[in-house]
Amino acid sequence: MQEILLKHGLGYFLFDLVLAEYLYKFLILVVDLLIKINSL
Repeated sequence: MQEILLKHGLGYFLFDLVLAEYLYKFLILVVDLLIKINSL
């Protein structure tokens, strides 16, 4: 039972990592866009 929970938790952890990476890349794009708009 504990093993199943552990695997389940690991899956969520990896999913969170991927999600965080995408959010981070998205934030960089947004900031880059804002800088370009401000420099016009």
